[in-house]
Amino acid sequence: MEVEATVDGRKYVADVHEVDGAVTVITEAGGMETTTLGGARIESITRTILLRMVQTGMAQPKAE
Repeated sequence: MEVEATVDGRKYVADVHEVDGAVTVITEAGGMETTTLGGARIESITRTILLRMVQTGMAQPKAE
């Protein structure tokens, strides 16, 4: 599965892997973050993680 977010007109995409309630978001820039769902919707939590990764420089915009 993939998650997408647009920030300042730039599109960011990351791969999402979910195993036994643990979710890992991986960007092409080598960023990786894992968390547990804890009842949250996977789409919501992975988008939040991707946005945080964009802010910290762990994600690069997708080449158009």
